[in-house]
Amino acid sequence: MGISRTKDGRFRVVVFMGRDPATGKKLFHDTICDTEREAKAKEKEWEQEKAQKRFVAPSERLTVKEFLELWLKNDAPNTTKPRTLKRYKELVNLHITPRLGAVRLDLLSPQHVKRLLAEKREEGLSARTCLHIYRVLHRALNSALEDGRISQNVCDRVRPPKVDEKLPDGLSTEQVDALLRAARYIEGERLPDGTRVQIPNPLYPLYLTAVHTGMRLGELLGLRWADVDLDVGVAVVQQALVKAGRQPVFDTPKNRKPRVVPLSPEVIEALRQLRIDQEIARANYSQRGKQYGAFPGHEEHGPLVFCQENGWPLEPGNLTQRNFKELLKKAGLPRDIRFHDLRHTFVSRALQAGANPRAVSEIVGHYDPGFTLKRYAHALPEDTREAVRRLSQHLRRTAPERTEG
Repeated sequence: MGISRTKDGRFRVVVFMGRDPATGKKLFHDTICDTEREAKAKEKEWEQEKAQKRFVAPSERLTVKEFLELWLKNDAPNTTKPRTLKRYKELVNLHITPRLGAVRLDLLSPQHVKRLLAEKREEGLSARTCLHIYRVLHRALNSALEDGRISQNVCDRVRPPKVDEKLPDGLSTEQVDALLRAARYIEGERLPDGTRVQIPNPLYPLYLTAVHTGMRLGELLGLRWADVDLDVGVAVVQQALVKAGRQPVFDTPKNRKPRVVPLSPEVIEALRQLRIDQEIARANYSQRGKQYGAFPGHEEHGPLVFCQENGWPLEPGNLTQRNFKELLKKAGLPRDIRFHDLRHTFVSRALQAGANPRAVSEIVGHYDPGFTLKRYAHALPEDTREAVRRLSQHLRRTAPERTEG
């Protein structure tokens, strides 16, 4: 081992790198250099690699594709919500693996990542989607770094795609009024004079609660009556609906912490009537020999506050893509308004009304008040923005900044 002369006058470099953990076989780096200077440089490089434990044994060498498959199967599910994990798999299978899958994991370079992002932009993907691709790869490589599979996360040497953030204003007061007016009633049977009977909309309390609490859709659809105290006027957000259907799936809220949400008098009144309506439905189902709300897991996750007429969880896709869109049309509002904008509406209006930023942050479940202020400060009156900026700076010194939706 070391440096030796060959018969043709060149220099051979051999460095012992250790043993293959799978086979126990001795492993060497071995090459021929034209000059002694090149040989010494190569020997030094390999000794440093061995000292820093950057050498990867042949039995442990994985391609990017092989590693990402292992990561998605064994590691990511432990720290990722099911819906987010599904999105990770889409980004990996559609965008990352086809371009980088064949590259050996320990040989992945910043240039590979830069080229991937550039190609995706050329294909027409948005900057935000490219940013999501970058973040998924970065997170996966962090896992590989922790496991000792690589010596560095090459994404750290690549600038993330820049995305122009759209400031979340939410709906105006007039738009909220129009939306809730349209949501209060649905048309029933037609009377002899041609008019239709106006029937209270069972989903009206859901929209009202969304506007008055800023709860996420999954949190609203996972809210249980056991977590609501109408006498005190609070709801405790402890679970969120992840998937509806024959086998509903529930999980903890986004930041994995339960939180207390105050309820306005309007919401309390609407929920009281909703509970009465559901008790009547429960009695009718019992008379027909059926069990109201008997979905799989209902003993633990139900009875639900906002649900189908049989007590089963509402389907989020149907609600946002059909019912909510029809409601926007009925109210004469732009169809590009999203259900999530009701959450933005609550935060913006609460801060505008002078609510304590830390309290607003806790109500909606943001990771820290600094994020709330940073993202929603534009919605405040001009004479309070300077105070907000100063408070935001102070809060960010005491709490780590996280990305939040």
